This record gives sequence, structure tokens and C-alpha cells, in this order.
Amino acid sequence: MGRLLRIITVLVAVIIVVIVGLATFIHFYLTEDRLKALIIPPAERTLGRKIDVGNIKAGLFSGIVVRDVIIKEADGKADFARLRTFVLRYSLLPLLHKNLEVNTIVIDSPFVRLIREKDGHFNYETLKFLSRSPRPGTRVQRPARPSSPPAAEALPLFLTVDRIHVKDAKVELLDKSGEIPKTEAKADMKLSLKIGRDISSMKYDGELIFSVTSKYGNLNPLISGNSKFNQQVVDFSVDLLTDGQRVSLTGQARNYLKAPNIKLDITSDEIDLDRLLATAASLPSAKGKKTVARSTQGREGSTSTDTGMANPIQVNGNLAFRKILYSGIEIKNLKGTYQFKDQRLVIRDISTQVADGTINSTLTIDLNKAEPGYQGNLLIKGVNLGKIVSDLSTTRRLGRISAIAGLNLTFSGAGSTWPVMRETLSAIGNYHLKDVEIGETPITRAISLLLGLKELGILRFDTIDGNLKIHRGDVLVKAKMSGNDVSASADGKVGLDGRLDMPLTITLGPKLTKKLKSRASITRYLMTENGQAVVSLRLAGTISKPAPRLNTAAIKEKAEKEIRQRAFQALEKVLDKKSSQKGQSSNDTGNERMPAGKLLKGLFGR
Repeated sequence: MGRLLRIITVLVAVIIVVIVGLATFIHFYLTEDRLKALIIPPAERTLGRKIDVGNIKAGLFSGIVVRDVIIKEADGKADFARLRTFVLRYSLLPLLHKNLEVNTIVIDSPFVRLIREKDGHFNYETLKFLSRSPRPGTRVQRPARPSSPPAAEALPLFLTVDRIHVKDAKVELLDKSGEIPKTEAKADMKLSLKIGRDISSMKYDGELIFSVTSKYGNLNPLISGNSKFNQQVVDFSVDLLTDGQRVSLTGQARNYLKAPNIKLDITSDEIDLDRLLATAASLPSAKGKKTVARSTQGREGSTSTDTGMANPIQVNGNLAFRKILYSGIEIKNLKGTYQFKDQRLVIRDISTQVADGTINSTLTIDLNKAEPGYQGNLLIKGVNLGKIVSDLSTTRRLGRISAIAGLNLTFSGAGSTWPVMRETLSAIGNYHLKDVEIGETPITRAISLLLGLKELGILRFDTIDGNLKIHRGDVLVKAKMSGNDVSASADGKVGLDGRLDMPLTITLGPKLTKKLKSRASITRYLMTENGQAVVSLRLAGTISKPAPRLNTAAIKEKAEKEIRQRAFQALEKVLDKKSSQKGQSSNDTGNERMPAGKLLKGLFGR
């Protein structure tokens, strides 16, 4: 027993001597000057920048503490990056079992300033380890591909970091050409880390709090959020705030290192698009500024045409906006679901309330082609058009339109620019309008002027029913309009560019027929058997500058018919008169003859 005690005592004494010796060695040999000489020159050679360090302290048990690190810009004057304090504390005994257990890593107040010069180059590009690309014309020796994938290289020890804390990190971005907004990002991060014998066994768990502010003209957007993450899942919550308006993004990303599968919900309480568009219109223009083409010569694996994704991202989620304001229109309770998969975006179950009615829709966009394709359906029920169009600038120019509208439309097309979309857009559907009033539009004014009836400047219909078809830039329209004073029918086309080619038949009620009679001598050629005037027109020109013309062929046909009828009646009278005279002489001889008028009717079927 005594012998065992002596052995233990000796071992403890040896350990104490070793520890004290190591501590003494570290204290007297690894002085601040020696540590700076060991660390700073290699770091400067790697970065190609001048580095200043305030002080470095190392202890066997206290770990390593580095303060006031500054990395200079390429000119050696301004600061590129700063670090207030770096602290590394570890456990000594696990090293005996080839385990490096780090208790704490603290990175306090790291700062990086990124500057984009007027020629388009960033200041970080002159860092030496980033600028080792071969000179133009130098042939790059590419390593031969191995016949089989190499095994993961084994690490010499296990690494465990209980706590990594990045405090008050800051990144500033400044663009001297003004094309990129001045941006400042701040973040705090806590992380724990474990690495086994190879990198693939790495496990980590952490949380991040961040904010990003930008200044671009009068726009000062703020992005803030937080996230919890590990090697498999990231949970996040992000708020986008600009001009007093907030959009929230919440969700989760799974398998984000290989094939990301993201659940992303987008919500907002109120969005004023008019205010946002007005602010965007006041932003500085980048017109006339040239972007320097960046050479990729000597960079392996670069390509300008490869847009495919080896591991396609999948995104799905919900959309919910309580209120959206646009040109005085209030869009309420906009909801929907969406999915992005295999380069296809599908938005389903879109529903919203607009102007006392509802709008439902579906939309699919295919991004696999050079010109994106799209298709969908639009269903409108009970929407008060008067509340929508009264504030829109386009309709203010085109007059006043009000109605309770319904529409069922199926559409498809392709393209991302209007010239392409105009040619590829196709649609088919039907519509129903009630309580319709169309007033002081270029079309009603032109018709009113043509017929000399100011009452036609405002048209009122009980209902308008019809169908439409869009094909190769034209809207083919059929419509039947029913009203007390005016009824009409149309069957023609309106170009998406505003061109008109629309035959229109207008039937006037008794009051307007009487008024038209007093103003137009040709009215008698427009009358029907029940005493109503029917006017056939053809609308040409454009929607903003229509050119209505009377259908002279119909008038000519009626005029010719009336002339024939009057000529027939006159001839009939003459013949009947002569026939009656001959009849008298025949009676004297006892002969009977058929009247001439009756004979003509028999011959001409009248």
C-alpha cells in the first residue's frame, strides 16, 4: 500500500512538474514579441496586406487572447478589416486522448469594409490568396481525374468547440459608382461545433441574429431577422421594412447543403404600392453608367451558358396579405399557396376581395425554356368596375365606366417582354356585366357626334353578355347589350395595341328614334317594322381615337328597296288606271280583264 502511494505521489509530482514546466516555457518563451513574429509575417504574406496587432497573450490554461487586429487596404493606409478581440480557451487533458476540446472562441466586434471602385473592381480582389490566377496565355495544368473518388482525409484529432460567439460583427458596402446602395450589415452568432476524424462527420448547432440597412436615394430599407440552424435544418424569421411597410418571411429549410427543400411563408399587414412605386421612381438612375466586363480567363469551371442546377431547389409556402393599395384600389385578404419545383412555379388557390367582389385565380410559370411559359385561369365575380377604374390613370383618359362584372377566363402564353407576350398570349372566356354605364369615352363621344344625339354620349345597359378570345395580338369580342333606351350587338376585334375593327349594331328606343327622325333625313332607311331605328356602324381607328362609320351598304340596300317599292307602287297605279279604262270598253263588248296591279303582284310575287 505504501509503495502504491509512493508511485502515485511520484506520478502526481511528474505531472505537476510537466505542467509547471510547460506553463513556464509558454510564459517565458512564447512572449508577445515572439508570438507576433510567429503569426504576423505569414499572415501578411498570405493576405498581401499589412497587419497590425495590439497585443497577444498565451497561457497554458488561459488560452490565447489577441487584441486590436487591423488589416490594411492595399495602399497600407485605410483599414480593410478590424477585430477588437479574439479569445480561444481550451481544455488541456483531452489532448492526451487526441481530442481538442475548445471551451470558448470569442470573436468580438469584427469589421470588414467592402468598396467597389468606379471601374467595377472590389477592394477584396487584391488579397493575395484571391489573385493567384494565371497570366493571360498561360496554359493551366489540370490534375488528372482520379479513377475513383478519394476517401475523406483523416484528421489527426477530434475537435469539439463548446461555444463560438461572434459579437457585434459588422460589414459595410460602399459603391463609388453609386450603382449599389450603401449597405451596412450587423450580426451576432452563437455556435457549437463537433468534428470527428473527417469533415463529413461535422455537426454544429447555432443561432444567428442579424440586420441589414441600405440607403439608396430616398429609400432606406431594413432587413432584420433571426435563425436557428444545424447541419440539417435552418429555421428562420425575417422582416423587410421600408417606408413604414413590413413584409414578413418565415419558414424552414431542410437538406440545404445538398438539395434544399424550403418552406417559406410570405405575409404582410398592409402594402401601399403607390407609395413604394413613387419612392422607387425617385431613386438615382444608373442610366449611362458602364459596367466593366469581368474576364474569366484562367478560371476553371466558369461558364456563361450553364443555368442548370445539379440539385434543384424546392420552395413552397403560403401567401397572405391583409391589404394592398394600388391607384386607390383596395385589395383585401389576398391569399394563396405556391410551389417552385423542377424550375416550375405553380400558384394555386389565389383569392382576394376587390371592389365588393371576389377574384380567384391559378397560375403556372415554366422557367425551363428561354422564354418562360405561363398558363392559368381567372374567375371574377361581382366586382364593381366603377370603384376600380375611376382612379386608374388610363381610364381617366378614356372616360367613365361602371358595372358589376363577372368573368371566367382561361389563358396561356410565353415571354418576359411585352412584344413577345403580345404575340404568344391566347385566352378564351365569357363575361357578364349588369347595371352598366359607359360615359364620356372617346367611342361614345364619336358615336354621339356621328348620329347627332348627345344622349349617346352616356350609354346605359341593364346587361351585357358575351365571350372573348385572344389570339396573336387581337381580342375577338362578341357582345349582346340590352337596355331600355339603347340596345346593341357587337362582333369584331380589338387589338392589344388599341386598334379597333368592330362592327356594331345599335337599336334605338322610341324616344331616341323620334329624335333621330327630326335630325336625319336617312332615318326612314333605318326603321324596322316595329318603328325602331337600327343603326349599323363599324368602329375603326383606336380606342383613344375611334373613327366610327355608318354601314352604307345596309342603308343603300334599304334605300334601293324603298325606291323599288315606290316605283312599283307608281307603276301599279298607272297600269291600274289604264286597265280600268280598257275595262270599260271591254264591258261594252261583254269581255272581263284582270286588273294590272294584281297581274304585277302575281308576276313579281308582291
